[in-house]
Amino acid sequence: MEQIKKDKEYFSNLTQVKRFITECEQKEHYQDLKIPGNEYDNWKTDKHIENEYAKWIIQKSNCPSLLLNIPVPYKEMTAEAEQFLDRFVKHRGGWNPGWSSIAVHGQSAERTQPANYYVEEGIDTEDNIAPYDWTEIAKDCPVTVEWLTNSFPIKEFQRVRFMLLEPGGFIQPHSDFDERRMAAFNISLSNPDGVQFAQEEAGLIPWVPGEARAIDIGRQHCVLHTGTENRIHMIVHGKWADNFERCICESFEALLINIALNNN
Repeated sequence: MEQIKKDKEYFSNLTQVKRFITECEQKEHYQDLKIPGNEYDNWKTDKHIENEYAKWIIQKSNCPSLLLNIPVPYKEMTAEAEQFLDRFVKHRGGWNPGWSSIAVHGQSAERTQPANYYVEEGIDTEDNIAPYDWTEIAKDCPVTVEWLTNSFPIKEFQRVRFMLLEPGGFIQPHSDFDERRMAAFNISLSNPDGVQFAQEEAGLIPWVPGEARAIDIGRQHCVLHTGTENRIHMIVHGKWADNFERCICESFEALLINIALNNN
């Protein structure tokens, strides 16, 4: 756990975060969502169309976040993550106070950056890059491992990390890609009152605990925690399984139905 230093720089950065959130809130979360064309009507019976539809959803739908139709045993997974709060390592430097992580799948529990980071930093060489595997904490996270292995549509995991944001902490506005597309999978294990996850031109993600979402991290986004309890999420990276496209299509169709119901 980090002792957040609330100095002049902290409050200056906090002001910028709040300003960004206010700008984002000018739009509703799905206000600019695009509607698919008729060319995808037969996605349920034609695998090629299903694949193309999933690709369109991820890259062209302008969907800021997509709630996946995957139940999450979030209470048990939160408890497993909380065993290791004293081992979480700082994430992305001091400009994101209160943000830290630990890997359940990766090179090791404390190696939370991608493998190439350790080569670029001179810690590893191209010849001795450690493989991604279940880390030493996985044995103490049986519910998490079982859920990832049997419920999540990934066939080959890379980094899978518990992400902690402490009360008073924030993640400054940033984007992880040059183009808008859903490219990260974020699971809400605990999302206490006082947490805001804002996305550029898409308002706030309406998180509740137990949700798995695909996130457009090509948009500028930030998180602010003004509450009193730890926020723990999980971020999953890996290669898609055969049922991935079906999951994306079903989840997007459910989103369209929900939007239509709310508009009536």
